[in-house]
Amino acid sequence: MPKLDPSSREFRDAGHRLIDWIADYLDGVDRYDVLSRVTPGEIAARFPDRPSEEGRPYDALIADFESKIVPGITHWNHPAFFAYFSITGSQAGILAELLTAALNANGMLWKTSPSLTELESVTLEWLRASLGLPGGLFGIINDTASINSFLALAAGSILYVVIELLAVARATGFKVLITWAIMTGLALGFVTDAIVSAAGA
Repeated sequence: MPKLDPSSREFRDAGHRLIDWIADYLDGVDRYDVLSRVTPGEIAARFPDRPSEEGRPYDALIADFESKIVPGITHWNHPAFFAYFSITGSQAGILAELLTAALNANGMLWKTSPSLTELESVTLEWLRASLGLPGGLFGIINDTASINSFLALAAGSILYVVIELLAVARATGFKVLITWAIMTGLALGFVTDAIVSAAGA
């Protein structure tokens, strides 16, 4: 099967060039304005209405990045950037992202990528110990604050339903029946989660 990507030689050349660009950027990020000075729609107007029907060399893509993308960037790495929340970028993180992009692994379950699942467990244990939290705690890494907010809302919704059902139980006198229904529902949820996890493991 023919490869769709350019040659490995072209890939290496472009990769070396981008690493040099990134190193220069990190060393001199303070030469940029913190906040982009473009106006709404200005970046989009720099691109054609339709995508190219033929591939373009890496040099052309890098040139587009420098001339069309960089001017519209708010520089979170800038030492004078104090908005929203602090950055999490680092040299080690950038290199790690190169490796994760190359492996293109997905860690939904242990079987889909054992290293991802177990490394997550190890690093969370390191974090727990570093924060001085008691042993026996367990957690997961979520990718964004949005996912954490969603999980908090989901947990809150379940708790709300349980509280309302208990209120109904008190009002109607069916305390035992409704309590057993709640416990059965929770048990089924845990069992279903265990089965799904076991099937993927």
